[in-house]
Amino acid sequence: DTSEFSQAILLQPVSDVGVQLAATPDPTPQGATVTFQAVVTNHGNLPAHHVSLTAQLPGGLTIDSTSATQGTTPVVQGQVVAAALGTLAPGASAVVTVVAQLPEDFQGDLVVTAQTTMDEVDAQPGDDSASLTVHVAPTADLALNLSAGPTSAHLGDLLSFYLTVSNSGPASSSNVVLAVPFSPVAFY
Repeated sequence: DTSEFSQAILLQPVSDVGVQLAATPDPTPQGATVTFQAVVTNHGNLPAHHVSLTAQLPGGLTIDSTSATQGTTPVVQGQVVAAALGTLAPGASAVVTVVAQLPEDFQGDLVVTAQTTMDEVDAQPGDDSASLTVHVAPTADLALNLSAGPTSAHLGDLLSFYLTVSNSGPASSSNVVLAVPFSPVAFY
């Protein structure tokens, strides 16, 4: 006696777009250029139509450039970047890139948020938005000034070297080590 069992499974076609954020470098030095990327992916099994991305960047940044791997060039209004990405096939991704300049005196962390939308109802709306915190590292601007005297000397004459280390900031510096290699024939 054998029995057979069959189960009918109904697969529901869905669209599901999600966004992930990344930034380089992280941490970012004060006054540096930072590149943000938002990757929008259709995790569903149906095309996602009229996909768009809106990203909010923190105040104080100067946005140098924007680009997208598909759709139109992203539009910048203040600190908001909006990208119309068009249709994303199942499994396809589009990348929006924003290059921005930090001010020299920027303090704290950068918090970037992004939201994606499409025409269809999203099967998993929890991945439609993302937030990213980028750490800003204070930087020191060290300079070394070296002078010697007298400007000419003969063998056996005494020379004086003056070394001045300065920090133009904006951050303080600690554990600074200055190593000056002298010729093995020099006596000090």
